[in-house]
Amino acid sequence: MKFNSFIVGTGSNTLVGGVQPASGDNIAATAFAIQLEAGGPANFTVNYVGSPYTTFDLKGLSYSCAAATMATVAFVTVKCRLRFTAYDANKYALGSREVTYIPDGTLALGRSSQSSVTFGDEWPKFKGVVTVGVEVAASTLAEKLLEPLIGIALDSIGVVYHA
Repeated sequence: MKFNSFIVGTGSNTLVGGVQPASGDNIAATAFAIQLEAGGPANFTVNYVGSPYTTFDLKGLSYSCAAATMATVAFVTVKCRLRFTAYDANKYALGSREVTYIPDGTLALGRSSQSSVTFGDEWPKFKGVVTVGVEVAASTLAEKLLEPLIGIALDSIGVVYHA
């Protein structure tokens, strides 16, 4: 799996301090500044040179949002709506799903747990995909203005690969 426009590593290495990764410490993080620097939107894909896979089924993942700056995804988790969009090999959108993250603030030092979502049989558009895009689902003017300030953290991405 290749992560485009993400920083992948441990929570401390990805500069996501306010989020407790579901797996313990590993996390993939993105923000507007990271996407600008990388030159494209955030996604994870099996479409890269040398990939042993042609498609995958997305089974589920954990997610959260935090306030972002130009240099980092900061230490304060924030409420947000995310959109996951499945794409085929021709970059055609097969379907999308929106989820809402609400920080719980129940962990020590103000850290919040990640939320989880599953993509079971009721989400067939996320089976046999090549790429899944991830973005803040801004619809109101206020959300659109705040969108560049929202960082996204993903963890525990469950997939079934197809060769």
